[in-house]
Amino acid sequence: MTLHPDNLWRALKQVWPSAVLPEIEARLPEKFHLITDSRQLKAGDVFVAVPGSQQDGRAFIEHALESGASLVLAHTKQSSVTLEDRVLYLPHLSLRLGELGKALFEVPNDLQVIAVTGTNGKSSVTHYIAALSELLNTPAGVVGTLGVGRPGQLAESGLTTPGPLALQHILGDLVRQGVKRVALEASSHALDQYRLEAVNVDVGVFTNLTRDHLDYHGSMAAYAAAKAKLFRRAELTLAVVNADDPLARLMLAGCESNVRVLAAGRDEAVTLRVLDWHPHEHGQQALIATPEGEKALDLSLMGRFNLDNVLLAMAVLYGLGESLDRLFEVASTLAPVPGRMELYRAVGGPSVVIDYAHTPDALHNALDALKAHLGGSEGKLWCLFGCGGDRDAGKRAEMAAVAERIADHIVITDDNPRFESAEEIRRQIITGLSPDTPFTEQGDRRAAIAHVIQQAGPQDVVLLAGKGHEAYQEIAGVRHAYQDEEQVIKALALKDLAASGAGQ
Repeated sequence: MTLHPDNLWRALKQVWPSAVLPEIEARLPEKFHLITDSRQLKAGDVFVAVPGSQQDGRAFIEHALESGASLVLAHTKQSSVTLEDRVLYLPHLSLRLGELGKALFEVPNDLQVIAVTGTNGKSSVTHYIAALSELLNTPAGVVGTLGVGRPGQLAESGLTTPGPLALQHILGDLVRQGVKRVALEASSHALDQYRLEAVNVDVGVFTNLTRDHLDYHGSMAAYAAAKAKLFRRAELTLAVVNADDPLARLMLAGCESNVRVLAAGRDEAVTLRVLDWHPHEHGQQALIATPEGEKALDLSLMGRFNLDNVLLAMAVLYGLGESLDRLFEVASTLAPVPGRMELYRAVGGPSVVIDYAHTPDALHNALDALKAHLGGSEGKLWCLFGCGGDRDAGKRAEMAAVAERIADHIVITDDNPRFESAEEIRRQIITGLSPDTPFTEQGDRRAAIAHVIQQAGPQDVVLLAGKGHEAYQEIAGVRHAYQDEEQVIKALALKDLAASGAGQ
């Protein structure tokens, strides 16, 4: 984050009016970076030292000063601003980082922000909100797992929900690009760690809640409570929920009385209700009951859950004043979200679907969807998946049990082992299979994908679950260049070549 002294002092005086220190201002270089990781600091930069969920940045103040920091902004519980050499102690800085960032990057209060939370579907719902907004002539941006920016122009951000300073920087950049509406993913970690402080969230959206992140939260109750924080925000004006999830009412229980509530699902009381649904090989058709009568919806998207995601996005925009007729009209042009139920085909090869499913519920939904869309086929359903290291280990056996119930062929491979033993992760997955269930174990994901596509018939369907859009595989702290998509295209090309040769 490149800044000028004037930017920083203007922001500091806005948040802490007593922080007027011209002698320090004079020492700052003409341009510098605001750094939250002391390992990235260069001479002249300003270091922000606050306590975090894993480490306390104040422990690195000496290192930052030795590295040439021109100034350190440090969190203190004291009530007054104090200066000690190059360290400026600011009251409750950790909780006011968002305010500081908002002032620094001049994020206007009238920027329309929609925050989407839930275990599965956050990326899809945010993308559909932004894509529909753009189709309806409202410039929109996305902040989430797939990156930040306008639809189709995303840059990697590193976190589902960035930290408070980085998030305000992103919002400021989007505003300067002409964006009027931002759909962001609100992870449970972000809500628990107050990363959305100082963001004016107009709309809160809840997709669903199933097992995930118990390594961090410890229990499903704590996980749900973190999600529910989104709906207790005082500035919220609209809440949109998936009424089919049993925890939707819990989320809404914390809303202020003036918050308008809309919902999508199968229940008669919801705003957008699914009356009829027909999946087909290239997408799905549905009949939807709306406040303005029944309307047909035709989507080029795989999976019943994607219909739910689109309806949540449409309910949000309807709640913000968009025309239902126009929403139904433009929804038919929506394209799949990168790495979410993306379909690949080639002559002589199976249908291959890449999906980010990395929880038991998401894997169940993806496999169920493929059964529904291709139920008339005589082919078999293959499921290739692994589990990430240093994450909730309890879901590993559960995912194997899901694959056993639905898939015809199971291939267990590696995902992102991180600092765990890949072999041990696969062993824990296998414990979820019945003793007599056949499966293939191949740790090398490239080799596993090549094997499956070579073995699968032209009527078969192959689900590659877990990595989705990711362009790396993380092993022992190193991110190696890797993408499921590249492996699929390569393997299908070989299959196509083999089929062409066989036909000569």
